[in-house]
Order: sequence, then structure tokens, then C-alpha cells
Amino acid sequence: YDPNHLDMSVDEYESQQSELSCGSTILTMPCPEDMVLNRRERENILLRAGRASGGGGSGSSYTDQDYAQAVRGVLKIKNQRLRTVHNLDLAWMEEQVEVLAKIFGRCVMRR
Repeated sequence: YDPNHLDMSVDEYESQQSELSCGSTILTMPCPEDMVLNRRERENILLRAGRASGGGGSGSSYTDQDYAQAVRGVLKIKNQRLRTVHNLDLAWMEEQVEVLAKIFGRCVMRR
């Protein structure tokens, strides 16, 4: 496997891929496995995008700190989503507590 075998933009690639094969089925969309990029490929895309937006310099306009901050942001959001999924079983109870707190608050405010 050579990740550098194609050097084209995503738009160019998609325009050339009118039909992709996934097993024995011909699809208009690629298989999820075909959409996965390894770390090196993702970093190369960011480096090229950084050079394109960096005013023509030889280096990328993205720093290691930019990459680290982006990774931390992705992990934070991923963990929030996982927490939401795990808490769905208790969502009804949380809603009931909120209703009771609102009722209790109204009773206290009347006095």
C-alpha cells in the first residue's frame, strides 16, 4: 500500500469516481473502509493545506501546537458524545428532577 500513489484534490478524485465497487455491489458512494485515512495521510493533507494558505512559504502555516490543540478538541467532543450516549438511560430521571426542582422553586418563591 502506497499512500502517495494519488496526488489530487478530493474534488478531482470524486469527479473521477462515478461508480465504486464494494465487494460485489456497485455503489455511487465508497465503502466506509475506503474513506479511512491513516495518520500520515491526514497530516499530509493538513501540511498541503497549510502551505496553500500560508502565503507560499516553504513550511506549513500549521504548528505542532495547532495539531495538538485540534486533537485535544476532537477528543473532548468525542468524550462528550460518549458521555451523552452512556447517560441516555438516565435522561428520563434527570428530566423528572428538573421538573421537581422547578415546582419546588415556585413553591419557595410564593412564600
